[in-house]
Amino acid sequence: MKKEVVIISAVRTPVGRYMGALKTVEAYDLASLVLGEALKRINLTADRIDEVIMGQAYQNGEYVNIARMALLKAGWPETIPGITVDRRCCTGLDVVRYAVSLIQSDQAEIIVAGGVESMSNAEFYLPGNIKWGVGGSKGMPRGHGDLNIWGMRFYDRIQRARVMSQP
Repeated sequence: MKKEVVIISAVRTPVGRYMGALKTVEAYDLASLVLGEALKRINLTADRIDEVIMGQAYQNGEYVNIARMALLKAGWPETIPGITVDRRCCTGLDVVRYAVSLIQSDQAEIIVAGGVESMSNAEFYLPGNIKWGVGGSKGMPRGHGDLNIWGMRFYDRIQRARVMSQP
Protein backbone atom coordinates (compact mmCIF):
# COMPACT_ATOMS: atom_id res chain seq x y z
CA MET A 1 0.00 0.00 0.00
CA LYS A 2 1.31 3.44 -0.90
CA LYS A 3 2.07 5.90 1.84
CA GLU A 4 -0.58 8.61 2.15
CA VAL A 5 0.77 12.07 1.30
CA VAL A 6 -0.95 15.26 2.42
CA ILE A 7 -0.48 18.96 1.78
CA ILE A 8 -0.15 20.69 5.14
CA SER A 9 0.34 24.30 4.06
CA ALA A 10 -0.35 26.35 0.95
CA VAL A 11 0.83 29.90 0.33
CA ARG A 12 1.07 32.13 -2.72
CA THR A 13 1.90 35.70 -3.58
CA PRO A 14 -0.56 38.00 -5.33
CA VAL A 15 -0.70 37.56 -9.09
CA GLY A 16 1.21 40.42 -10.65
CA ARG A 17 0.96 42.01 -14.05
CA TYR A 18 3.85 41.98 -16.53
CA MET A 19 5.99 45.05 -15.71
CA GLY A 20 3.54 45.90 -12.91
CA ALA A 21 3.95 46.57 -9.19
CA LEU A 22 6.13 43.48 -8.60
CA LYS A 23 8.51 44.14 -11.52
CA THR A 24 11.45 45.01 -9.25
CA VAL A 25 11.01 41.95 -7.03
CA GLU A 26 13.27 39.05 -8.00
CA ALA A 27 11.73 35.59 -8.29
CA TYR A 28 13.91 34.20 -5.48
CA ASP A 29 12.66 36.98 -3.17
CA LEU A 30 9.05 36.05 -3.95
CA ALA A 31 9.84 32.38 -3.35
CA SER A 32 11.70 32.99 -0.08
CA LEU A 33 8.74 34.94 1.30
CA VAL A 34 6.41 32.07 0.44
CA LEU A 35 8.74 29.49 1.98
CA GLY A 36 8.92 31.38 5.26
CA GLU A 37 5.18 31.96 5.44
CA ALA A 38 4.35 28.33 4.62
CA LEU A 39 6.27 27.11 7.67
CA LYS A 40 5.06 29.91 9.91
CA ARG A 41 1.41 29.00 9.27
CA ILE A 42 1.92 25.45 10.52
CA ASN A 43 4.52 26.17 13.21
CA LEU A 44 7.19 24.01 11.58
CA THR A 45 10.91 24.74 11.69
CA ALA A 46 13.03 24.59 8.54
CA ASP A 47 15.38 21.96 9.99
CA ARG A 48 12.55 19.43 9.56
CA ILE A 49 12.47 19.94 5.78
CA ASP A 50 14.11 17.19 3.72
CA GLU A 51 14.13 19.01 0.40
CA VAL A 52 12.80 22.03 -1.50
CA ILE A 53 11.59 21.43 -5.05
CA MET A 54 10.54 24.44 -7.10
CA GLY A 55 9.46 24.94 -10.65
CA GLN A 56 10.41 27.93 -12.76
CA ALA A 57 9.96 28.16 -16.53
CA TYR A 58 12.11 31.24 -17.18
CA GLN A 59 15.20 30.65 -15.11
CA ASN A 60 17.73 33.43 -14.99
CA GLY A 61 21.43 32.94 -15.69
CA GLU A 62 22.24 34.69 -12.41
CA TYR A 63 20.37 32.18 -10.28
CA VAL A 64 19.84 28.94 -12.08
CA ASN A 65 18.61 26.93 -9.08
CA ILE A 66 15.77 29.05 -7.72
CA ALA A 67 14.88 26.45 -5.07
CA ARG A 68 18.34 26.61 -3.53
CA MET A 69 18.51 30.41 -3.78
CA ALA A 70 15.08 30.82 -2.18
CA LEU A 71 15.72 28.48 0.74
CA LEU A 72 19.02 30.19 1.53
CA LYS A 73 17.42 33.64 1.20
CA ALA A 74 14.70 32.47 3.61
CA GLY A 75 17.44 31.68 6.14
CA TRP A 76 16.95 27.93 6.02
CA PRO A 77 19.85 25.56 6.80
CA GLU A 78 22.45 25.03 4.06
CA THR A 79 22.05 21.29 4.57
CA ILE A 80 18.65 21.33 2.84
CA PRO A 81 18.97 20.46 -0.85
CA GLY A 82 17.07 22.43 -3.44
CA ILE A 83 16.19 21.36 -6.96
CA THR A 84 14.59 23.37 -9.75
CA VAL A 85 12.45 21.88 -12.51
CA ASP A 86 11.48 23.47 -15.83
CA ARG A 87 8.49 21.92 -17.59
CA ARG A 88 6.99 25.23 -18.79
CA CYS A 89 3.29 25.49 -17.97
CA CYS A 90 3.21 22.15 -16.10
CA THR A 91 6.09 22.93 -13.76
CA GLY A 92 4.18 23.72 -10.56
CA LEU A 93 2.09 20.57 -10.83
CA ASP A 94 5.06 18.42 -11.75
CA VAL A 95 7.13 19.42 -8.72
CA VAL A 96 4.26 18.49 -6.39
CA ARG A 97 3.94 15.14 -8.17
CA TYR A 98 7.70 14.62 -7.85
CA ALA A 99 7.55 15.44 -4.12
CA VAL A 100 4.73 12.93 -3.66
CA SER A 101 6.76 10.19 -5.36
CA LEU A 102 9.79 10.90 -3.13
CA ILE A 103 7.66 10.69 0.02
CA GLN A 104 5.83 7.54 -1.13
CA SER A 105 9.14 5.83 -1.87
CA ASP A 106 10.51 6.70 1.61
CA GLN A 107 13.20 9.01 0.25
CA ALA A 108 11.80 11.95 2.23
CA GLU A 109 9.18 12.80 4.83
CA ILE A 110 8.64 16.56 4.49
CA ILE A 111 9.17 18.37 1.20
CA VAL A 112 8.33 21.92 0.23
CA ALA A 113 7.21 22.00 -3.40
CA GLY A 114 5.80 24.73 -5.62
CA GLY A 115 6.42 27.10 -8.46
CA VAL A 116 7.72 30.63 -8.85
CA GLU A 117 7.94 33.04 -11.76
CA SER A 118 8.66 36.68 -12.47
CA MET A 119 7.91 37.33 -16.12
CA SER A 120 9.05 40.94 -15.66
CA ASN A 121 12.52 39.69 -14.73
CA ALA A 122 13.07 37.19 -17.54
CA GLU A 123 16.47 38.05 -18.90
CA PHE A 124 17.49 39.50 -22.23
CA TYR A 125 20.33 37.87 -24.13
CA LEU A 126 22.29 38.07 -27.36
CA PRO A 127 21.62 35.38 -29.96
CA GLY A 128 24.66 33.38 -31.08
CA ASN A 129 25.24 35.11 -34.40
CA ILE A 130 25.62 38.47 -32.65
CA LYS A 131 27.30 37.13 -29.52
CA TRP A 132 30.16 35.73 -31.59
CA GLY A 133 30.66 38.95 -33.57
CA VAL A 134 29.10 37.92 -36.89
CA GLY A 135 26.25 40.43 -36.67
CA GLY A 136 22.85 40.39 -38.28
CA SER A 137 19.62 38.80 -37.15
CA LYS A 138 18.42 36.70 -40.10
CA GLY A 139 15.82 34.16 -39.16
CA MET A 140 15.46 35.48 -35.62
CA PRO A 141 11.92 36.10 -34.37
CA ARG A 142 10.70 39.62 -33.80
CA GLY A 143 7.98 40.96 -31.55
CA HIS A 144 7.51 42.24 -28.04
CA GLY A 145 10.66 42.32 -25.99
CA ASP A 146 13.13 43.00 -28.80
CA LEU A 147 15.64 45.58 -27.69
CA ASN A 148 18.25 47.33 -29.78
CA ILE A 149 21.22 48.84 -27.94
CA TRP A 150 24.29 50.23 -29.69
CA GLY A 151 23.14 48.55 -32.89
CA MET A 152 23.05 45.09 -31.26
CA ARG A 153 19.78 43.20 -30.99
CA PHE A 154 18.90 41.59 -27.67
CA TYR A 155 16.06 39.11 -27.29
CA ASP A 156 13.64 38.62 -24.46
CA ARG A 157 13.78 35.04 -23.19
CA ILE A 158 9.98 34.93 -22.90
CA GLN A 159 9.52 35.73 -26.57
CA ARG A 160 12.17 33.27 -27.76
CA ALA A 161 10.89 30.43 -25.59
CA ARG A 162 7.41 30.73 -27.03
CA VAL A 163 8.79 30.41 -30.55
CA MET A 164 11.26 27.63 -29.78
CA SER A 165 9.62 25.41 -27.15
CA GLN A 166 5.87 25.85 -27.26
CA PRO A 167 3.67 24.88 -30.20
